[in-house]
Amino acid sequence: MKSVGIIGTAKNTGKTTTLSALLRSLKNRKIAVTGIGYDGEEIDNITMLPKPRLYFEKGIIVATAAKCILNAEVEYKILKKTSIPTPLGNVFLVEITKPGLVVIAGPNRVSHLKELMKLIAGLGIGLLLVDGSLNRISPMYLLDELIFTTGGSKNTDIKILTDEMVTVEKIFSLPSAAISPDSVSSISFVSGSDFIPCDLATFIDDDDLGILKKCIPDRCEKIIIPLFFSEYALTGLVQFLKSRGSSVAVNEIVLLSPVHLLLSSDFLRLDSLLRLLSNSGIKFSYVFTPRLKAITINPFFPKLYNYHFVAGYLDKDEFLKSMKGKLSIDVFNVKERFDFDF
Repeated sequence: MKSVGIIGTAKNTGKTTTLSALLRSLKNRKIAVTGIGYDGEEIDNITMLPKPRLYFEKGIIVATAAKCILNAEVEYKILKKTSIPTPLGNVFLVEITKPGLVVIAGPNRVSHLKELMKLIAGLGIGLLLVDGSLNRISPMYLLDELIFTTGGSKNTDIKILTDEMVTVEKIFSLPSAAISPDSVSSISFVSGSDFIPCDLATFIDDDDLGILKKCIPDRCEKIIIPLFFSEYALTGLVQFLKSRGSSVAVNEIVLLSPVHLLLSSDFLRLDSLLRLLSNSGIKFSYVFTPRLKAITINPFFPKLYNYHFVAGYLDKDEFLKSMKGKLSIDVFNVKERFDFDF
């Protein structure tokens, strides 16, 4: 089963519109849909502007919380009531028998997404779509491909939006590590064929960085950091290794996934880290390497006018030209018809 996640970089950047376009283009295929956490309000609770909702055709498999499906505007057949919890009840796997609107509320934890993906694959489904956003994407490193959505609601400066997506593309272009996922459970140092663990549960601040520096053995080619970390600590580590030069032979830092690197800081600081890395002789690699499939852009943004929000728009042609001029992957405007090839 192939799995694809749609990640919104902010509210109103076109995530739901992108997912809706996918559902339209894939309506003749057997697919399943779930989400990370909860999304799907009819009215944006900040701007009070209407939001698009997800419309499901007959035959689509939906994995959502019990309260969402029991109150949905569709007819369905329950395939399985799982034990996967959400704040809105356990996740139900259902097949849509009469089209309509459904709110998606899925698992938040990595272990629960793994369990759900296994259940869906067992139904013979060929493609799973997963709805998410940047502040709750941590489990999405398990997926095969990711689509990012960005737009005027994140920033009205087209250059800044383009530079952010250039950073995202750089992050996802880093290589896969020659390390099995089963062999990494804690921060470790690779010396020849030996894995030497470091007694650190976090890698966030100066204290963590100080402990790690003292733990690095004399012979060490790789440092594995298979947990959440801060860009601050990671930058400090790269600077330390660079300053030591040939006295420390580390040439690779292995992270769990590009998703974890994205979650460690904002786009600007991550771009600075990548620039530092390119001049250090050290490379980042990943245990899990989901592919960056495409970027979708949304010219719309909520514009404050006379103490309330109205619809505003960036120049769609300039926006698309800027993105396509800097990115090597596909870029689509959510306000125009587009199709993905899966």
